[in-house]
Amino acid sequence: MFLSSFGAMVSYLIIIKDTIPSLCGVAADNEPVRRGILVVCSMGVTLPLSMQRDMANLSNTSVISAVFDTIMVIIIAVCAPVRESVELSGGWYHVVTHSTIHFETIFVGLGVLSFAFVCQDSCFI
Repeated sequence: MFLSSFGAMVSYLIIIKDTIPSLCGVAADNEPVRRGILVVCSMGVTLPLSMQRDMANLSNTSVISAVFDTIMVIIIAVCAPVRESVELSGGWYHVVTHSTIHFETIFVGLGVLSFAFVCQDSCFI
């Protein structure tokens, strides 16, 4: 249980640090501001949600999370397989067989996958 919770925490923090500063218009090289945003978001949102005494209070956030997960899957399913980019890459067979593992970005992919698994696991608790 500890590893799952620790993985969820790290995944949330990675996503927060990568997305929130970009949405706020902070430059990628402005690391102190990015860290400040991470601390504020962690202390203002994630920490209060994780310190709830009664888990029944989290039912609303779980419903919202399930709805957003469904919307996210629909958006990805509709927008991801762009016909032109697949055709330019050589077709589905070439894309699947030649772009399975990219070692230079494997840790980014593992972070995204662990976040997705944790979201799905935590969503229906």
